[in-house]
Parts: sequence; C-alpha cells; structure tokens
Amino acid sequence: MANLEISKFNIGNITVTHSIILAPMAGITDRAFRQLAREIGQVSLMFTEMISIEGLKRNNPATTRLIGFDELERPLFCQLFGADPLTAAIAAAEAEAAGFDGIDLNAGCPIRKVNKNGSGSALLQDLPRLRNMLREIKQATSLPLTVKIRAGWDKNSINAPQVARLAQDEGVAAITVHGRTRSEKFSGTNDLDVIRSVKEAVSIPVIGSGDVTTEAGAKHMLEYTKCDGVMVGRAACGNFWVLNRMRHFLLTGEILPKPEISVVIKTIKKHVRLVVEFKGEHIGTKEIRKHVLWYTKGWPDSASLRNLINRTNTLSEIFRHLDDYHKKWKEHYGRESFSQAI
Repeated sequence: MANLEISKFNIGNITVTHSIILAPMAGITDRAFRQLAREIGQVSLMFTEMISIEGLKRNNPATTRLIGFDELERPLFCQLFGADPLTAAIAAAEAEAAGFDGIDLNAGCPIRKVNKNGSGSALLQDLPRLRNMLREIKQATSLPLTVKIRAGWDKNSINAPQVARLAQDEGVAAITVHGRTRSEKFSGTNDLDVIRSVKEAVSIPVIGSGDVTTEAGAKHMLEYTKCDGVMVGRAACGNFWVLNRMRHFLLTGEILPKPEISVVIKTIKKHVRLVVEFKGEHIGTKEIRKHVLWYTKGWPDSASLRNLINRTNTLSEIFRHLDDYHKKWKEHYGRESFSQAI
C-alpha cells in the first residue's frame, strides 16, 4: 500500500505533500475549479490551464486573465505552451512576476491546432527545440521548471525516457508522463510501462498521468510505475470528492462514501457563484453548463434539469432550478443518499 506520509517529494523548493495532483485542463481548470479542487479534493499540487506564450508576450486580455489566482491555490504552477524559446523565456518571467510557484512546459498536448505550429506534443519530434525552450526558461526564471510529455509522437517513435533524460540534464525539477502517444490522443490504453521506464531513466520526481479515475487506479499507478505522484484530470470534473477519496484510500485503505445530494447541490451553487464572480454573470452562467452536465451525470431525470439550466442566463434562476430539483428528489426518495437512489 502506498503511504502518503512517505510519498512526499520536492519539486525544486516546493514540497508536494501527497501523491494526488490535479491535471491542467484547457477550458476547465480555471480559478473556480482549482479552488474547489483544493477545498474539497485536497489535492497537493495544481496547474493553470494551458497558457499561450505568444498571448502573454502580446498582453492578450483573454490570455492574461488566465494568470489570476488566489493564495489558497498554492502551490500552483503556470503551464505554458508554445514553440519559440525566446518568447517562452519572456512568458516565464511574466509568470514569475505574477507570483506562481513554478513553471510547467506543455510538451504533451495532442490537439492539432496546438501541434501545427510546433507546440505541445510536436516538441517530442524536435528535441533540439525542446532543449532550447527549457534552457531559455531556466535562464529567465528562478522558479522550479517541470515539463509534461507523452510517450512519443506515435508507436514508432516512443522516446519518453530519452526526453526525460534531456529534461533532467537541462535542470528540469520534475516530469509528468502520459502513457499514450500523440497519435493515440485519448483512445486506446494508457501504457504504464512507458511511465515506469521514465521513472527508471531519471532521478527527478515523475508524475504519472492518464486514465486514473478510481482509488484503486491511483494505487495501481503508484505501485506499478513507482512514480512519485498521480495526475488526475477528467475524473475530477463534477466530482471533486474523488480526489480526496483517492488521497484517503492511499493513506488508510478505506473507501469514503459518496457525498449526499445536498452536498453536491451546495457545491454546484458555490461553483456557479465563483465562476460568475470571476467572469461575470453573462459568461459564467454559460460556462457552468458543462460542469452541471458532469455533476449530474447519472442522476434521475437529470436531462430536464440540464435543459432548464442551459436556457438560463442568471444566477438566481440557476439556483431556483437546482432547489426545485432537490425538492423533487427528497419528495420522491425521502432521503439524501445517492447509493439508495442511483
């Protein structure tokens, strides 16, 4: 059994207190999401959404808004993506000035519009450029630098251990590895042997990523690959509790119960309130719709609730629809427990 008391590790001068780490997810892990992940999920480390180095250089308003954060989110790393080493250095310096605890370079995103200009996973095909990116960032900032990679570009070019050694040689403080190739995107199976081979190739901390959705999955990732941390992404969407359940399971071997519906409804309301606070009611009430879909997946007659919220443009109306649904739930089931209703 993995034990959180002995799984603390350092990324530069940052102490990561346990193994469960929140993944950066574009369009998802904004300030509201991160604050709830820390409060409810008790994750040990978080990253921003992917932030364009070109956008930071040009002071693009949509990009600069992404670098806002709250003290309770620490430790928090700023994840940058791009392909120009000098621009990466400028962006890293701006991230340090903004107060982040570290910099993360994305060399793993498989999305075509990111890869087409040499960013994300495309850097795995251009190791000289990747080396220059890391060098320029290291020279521009005193913050610890991490890098997120995939197994390779495709099955014929799996080079994660080589990339990890290159990163370590350039002073990178930790590396995150997703076991799929760029060509696989999110299909197929996450290859834990690739993550294990990276752990064997370097002495810096290695964080395993991909397909960790359950307590048992987190335990298996740690035990099989010997990695230092587990990065959890999509499993946390609408389910911050799974993060703390993983943490608790690794520490005690116990499975915590699911939250009651009243707790989930209260959390949705807080999530909506935070998004509206940070982005305004017009944008916030639209952005929360995808989160409501995740929160309510599998609920009885949840489609009708989502349809109402998808047509709603005010905070008060969203709260009213949630309260009405909660009232109907209690009238029908006479209890708050999910386990007896779903």
